[in-house]
Amino acid sequence: MSTTNTKSVLLVVVLMTIAALGQAQFRPSLISRDTICLGDSVEVKLTFDAGFNGEVYADGSHLEDNCKVTGDGTNSLTLKLENSNCGVFQNSFDQTFMVFVNVAQRQNLIQDGDMAFLIQCKYDIDTSVTIRAGDVEVGRLSTELVENTAAPPQIRLTMWEGSDINSKGTSSASFVDIGQSLLLVASLEDDTVYKNVLLYNCRAFSAANPSFEVELIDSAACINGALYNDIITTDSVEKTVNGDSPVEKWISFKAFKFPDADIVRFECQAFACFNPEDCDNTCSPVKRRKRDVEEITLKDVSKMTISGEIRVRTAEQRNTSAMKSAEVNSSSIICIPASGFAAGLALFVCVVVAAFVAATITCWRSKRDDTKPLVY
Repeated sequence: MSTTNTKSVLLVVVLMTIAALGQAQFRPSLISRDTICLGDSVEVKLTFDAGFNGEVYADGSHLEDNCKVTGDGTNSLTLKLENSNCGVFQNSFDQTFMVFVNVAQRQNLIQDGDMAFLIQCKYDIDTSVTIRAGDVEVGRLSTELVENTAAPPQIRLTMWEGSDINSKGTSSASFVDIGQSLLLVASLEDDTVYKNVLLYNCRAFSAANPSFEVELIDSAACINGALYNDIITTDSVEKTVNGDSPVEKWISFKAFKFPDADIVRFECQAFACFNPEDCDNTCSPVKRRKRDVEEITLKDVSKMTISGEIRVRTAEQRNTSAMKSAEVNSSSIICIPASGFAAGLALFVCVVVAAFVAATITCWRSKRDDTKPLVY
């Protein structure tokens, strides 16, 4: 074999070796992917066993910068996709958001060994799961389902003293007088995922006999018009944003009770909405046009039952309590008859006069003894 042929063979071997090494070094394996479902978006964190220099993007949105992320040689990266962009589609029947995500080893190129999977976020159950899975080797980028769920909403029902949300007391109401101004407030405690809350089907009932009850807010989130002005003092369910809680739905009313018990319990239904504009305007305060909760688009969000109670006392109970308090205070007072007081005062004056006379005589005798001449 000539020297030229030998050099040619060596050159081919070297080039093939370099190509093989290049391919071997290019294949970091995906070891985990974590999905976080937020109120308006979804985050996918991918972790590789080596530095990743490819790109991850929403299927069909490769040209949009906010729909993809490029590896910088580190072992992990995070792709965040808004629910309203990047090909994210919504199944309104079961409140599910889904999007296909592609993982390409090279930028601007899809090749054998690249991966694709379906990200799915559900918002209608109360558990939260992080899915970890192995690689999916694909020809035409077959897909694998990866799903997660949002955390349940945190909604609290509280009774406060006061007639307006901006002037409520510093502590919740528990023992109140009949007719006292109170607030029934449903508070959305965390707006990370959910942005609004619907308050409906509120009723008050006796702690002793639940059959004694009255409706405060109906299934369309309208107040009971028959109680307006007499008991309920707001003409609709009011909304406050960024007060003590991110979102508060409330009504004001005058404290009342049932004949058989002093304790009044309150129970409402509520569910949280993902968009700030949802869960509002379900009832017209002028015409009282009802629109049932079932007609709202987000009907499949988990409903919650929230409750609270107060103890109410009547004016008679308040007066009786005041009289008992006065009796307790008067029991510590010592009474002296007028005749006894007069006798005691006379005796005291006599003692004072006698002491004064004795002191005067003693002083006079002392001066008299001092004037006598000395006897030798």
